Amino acid sequence: MRRFVHAVLIAALSTAIIGCKKDKDLVNPKIKEVAATYLPQTTGSWWKYAINYPRTDTVTVTMTPDKQTMQGKIYFIAQMASKYFPSIPVYYAVNGHDYNQISNVPGYGDFNFSFLNDTAKVGYQWTVPAGDNAINGRKVVMTTTIVEKDISKTIDSKTYEHVIHTTGVLQYTTTSSSNITWATYDFYVARGIGIIEVDASLQGKPTYMRLVDYAIKVD
Repeated sequence: MRRFVHAVLIAALSTAIIGCKKDKDLVNPKIKEVAATYLPQTTGSWWKYAINYPRTDTVTVTMTPDKQTMQGKIYFIAQMASKYFPSIPVYYAVNGHDYNQISNVPGYGDFNFSFLNDTAKVGYQWTVPAGDNAINGRKVVMTTTIVEKDISKTIDSKTYEHVIHTTGVLQYTTTSSSNITWATYDFYVARGIGIIEVDASLQGKPTYMRLVDYAIKVD
């Protein structure tokens, strides 16, 4: 009889704990906020990527609690670390529905990638400055286009849902004021997760960054 009562109490306690957790999740606005964004910025969230440029490697991007204001935007600072290279900062900003990343392109310096507008329709296009004196001493602009919305994307047998695909073209100006294409980037961004893949052509060299693993934290 005692064993039966003990089992009932354990079952009741377990149900209560699960029920409390569900209730807490339902009333925690941070969970809905993280699930709705295409770039979670919660401290401790991390993403591990396989890359092939500047060499084959695995890099991990981890969100820190630090922020910095640049170009009139508040950027959340992440740290990118790998086996072969020292840790470097990567900056992410979400302003309304516009998503930006400032990161280093080895050998060329920092670029501002305006890679997503999460409410824009397929075919929508915009152009923003991407860097001063970054390529051959010339100003660089990035023109981004919404290519696909709410698609599925499979990477190494894992399928991600609610993905937006954009294409960004980096161009620099010449003395004749015409633009020369220097690089193209295809971004795949999943709701509630972040950037899951970037396929690029850097001066004709194909490169990639593909998500291997990740963990999204909720404050």
